[in-house]
Amino acid sequence: MSKDFSTDCHRILGIIKKQAFRSAIFLYVGVLLGFVNTGLLAPNFLTKSQIGVINLLLSFSGIFGAIGIMGFNMATVRFFPHFRDEKRNHHGFLFLLTMVGAIGFLVFLMVYYPIKPLIIENNQGKSPLLAQFFFLVVPLTFFQIFFGLYDTYNNMVYRSSIGIFLRDFIQRFLVVIALLFFVFKLVPFNTFIFIYVAVVSAQTIFLVLFQASRKDYNLRPQLGFLNKSLIKGMAGMSAFGFLNSFSYFAILRIDTIMVNQFIDDAATGVYVTTFFFGALVLLPAKALNKIAPTLIADAYK
Repeated sequence: MSKDFSTDCHRILGIIKKQAFRSAIFLYVGVLLGFVNTGLLAPNFLTKSQIGVINLLLSFSGIFGAIGIMGFNMATVRFFPHFRDEKRNHHGFLFLLTMVGAIGFLVFLMVYYPIKPLIIENNQGKSPLLAQFFFLVVPLTFFQIFFGLYDTYNNMVYRSSIGIFLRDFIQRFLVVIALLFFVFKLVPFNTFIFIYVAVVSAQTIFLVLFQASRKDYNLRPQLGFLNKSLIKGMAGMSAFGFLNSFSYFAILRIDTIMVNQFIDDAATGVYVTTFFFGALVLLPAKALNKIAPTLIADAYK
């Protein structure tokens, strides 16, 4: 084994160990906060329908967000090493990422507005809260799209623990605070749901502000760096990534929507509460899966 190869192995394993360890801490603390939220406060102080509508909004925005990202997160993982440079400008990749997010949001709107009347009409009777608050899917999807893209970029510059810290720790902590406001009757449910959406959306703002504080935050385009081969490869990987991501989010979220479709939002509230505990088995892999693809992509390059 050569000295250079051994050094690279130690460097790679060091990055994985550092980022995965940090992520694991945030994940397990987030689980405790999630238990306070999902296992204690919500079932005792929110109705089943109220719990159901909150999770239905997240499910719809998750699936729509997968459409808006258009598979570019997978193209980012595969091709970002080709953009990486020592000046940390990364050949305008962040500009490209932001433009993809903007186009993806427009694609989402083209899907959302034709189906919105159908969804509202279908839920007027059995899920009136969903019909009332379905418009909140728009801001949720916008921030889901950009969080997904910017979080992937963060992974590629070896900061995978930041996204987990924001979504699994900070977000759940703020949700607990928002629930306490509702529990002590400081706000009605109609106000609480707006606060909840603001808390979920704020993670994207926090992530952008964090990025802006780093030296590798540069929105200046360098379109001349893109050649025909690179564009073709990224387009193909994005197409594959779209099918992969959309399928994943559909499988992860479609059950919530189906329970509401065939029963009602109260049954959805029961289902998502119990589903939280089953999802805990995914935690050990989540921290590792955030950083490992970045280093695999570097090795491919």
